[in-house]
Amino acid sequence: MTRAGANALAVLCAGSVVALVGAGPVVALQPAACAFVVEDPAPGERPGAPGGDGAGFWYRKEAARPVDLGSGWVAQGNRISSEVGTQVNTVVTHCPSGANVLVVEQALSAEGRVTFDAGVRAVPAFREAIGAAETITLDAIVRRLEQAGANVGRDQESRGHEACGCAAFYPGERGGKVSWQQWSGR
Repeated sequence: MTRAGANALAVLCAGSVVALVGAGPVVALQPAACAFVVEDPAPGERPGAPGGDGAGFWYRKEAARPVDLGSGWVAQGNRISSEVGTQVNTVVTHCPSGANVLVVEQALSAEGRVTFDAGVRAVPAFREAIGAAETITLDAIVRRLEQAGANVGRDQESRGHEACGCAAFYPGERGGKVSWQQWSGR
């Protein structure tokens, strides 16, 4: 696709252009590539076989497709289950800086009983803040989420690698971070 005489690739999501990136070595990842399931150990290798003591740890992590929040921000939900229960989280990442926020939205016991529900979800809160007329800091967004009852963890330091959602929606914002494809081995 050519625009104003320069080569460019438009990244489409639901029929809308969400990013315009220069043609060349920077290629956007398809958001569906970010959705995955990890089980450790694999289901057939889990402890607690008949006659065993049932002790041991296992987990299953399900990561959803990332969502573009605009202005270099992406969100990706995940669900982590183990023998002690399930935690539902959203990780929101600022692609240029690599800063991210983990919002624990809900926790369930092993029996499926809700043990924690923040009553607030990260994606709408961030969309509202990003779309606001006034400039809102990451600290202010975190405070809003915490005041609404969310359990929020924050990592302002770049982890040195690109988030999968950033590779999908903002591949040109990687900077010096290791690409998601190289870091994840996918």
